[in-house]
Amino acid sequence: MPLLARIVDRLFGMEIERRVQNAVRAVDDRWWQPVAGSAPPPALDLPWAEHRQNLEDCLHEWRTNPLAFRITALTTDFVVGSGIRVRAADPAVQAFVDAFWQHPQNRMELRLYKWSDELVRSGELFIALSRNPADGMSYVREIPALLVDDIELDADDMERELRYHQRTADMEGRWWLAAAHPRAAEVDQVVLHFAVNRPAGAARGLPDLLPILRWLRRYQEWVEDRVRLNKYRSAFLWHCQVTNPAPGELERKRAQYA
Repeated sequence: MPLLARIVDRLFGMEIERRVQNAVRAVDDRWWQPVAGSAPPPALDLPWAEHRQNLEDCLHEWRTNPLAFRITALTTDFVVGSGIRVRAADPAVQAFVDAFWQHPQNRMELRLYKWSDELVRSGELFIALSRNPADGMSYVREIPALLVDDIELDADDMERELRYHQRTADMEGRWWLAAAHPRAAEVDQVVLHFAVNRPAGAARGLPDLLPILRWLRRYQEWVEDRVRLNKYRSAFLWHCQVTNPAPGELERKRAQYA
């Protein structure tokens, strides 16, 4: 060790060690937080990449797996049944509801089944309302949950949704105002968001199919294995030989392997 280093270590070694330990402790505290107290709250919504993968998996299984398709159809049969009707005590309100419900641009009686299927597959609905300034009529259109990658919430009220970001062909995408946005009354288009299976404090819903996807796939693989096994089992030609048969034994063997 050089003479200067020995002198510094002799005179100031303890002070240097103390300062190094304090610096290391300060750096460590940035990344390690206690279990309780000042720890940041956990994320209640899944990361967008994972959530998108779940939505794509549910859609794929609904398209290809007959059990997933039938579960979705049965849920819609129980929820919607023969249809849903909206009734109002005021005749004027009822007339507007009927006009909205039966409008050729809306066709609500048909959309109800599609919306129920979407709730099972995606766990949420994004409905765009477009108002016609001429007569005040509103037209509804669905935005697939797969295309909505961000929800902007009010910083003071986490249950108050302000905007929704839709992915489009360009990189920027499009922001839709929610009905609760302060400027919603100034525009002719807003988006309504409905979610099911949503944990308290979360913004996104979860599909009904998500918890059973693994078992749907395993059952499908099991059925395919059984069909493949039976196919190859019957594809072979078996030659059976009976040595010194007793009377009637050949007939019994022919009947057994017919």
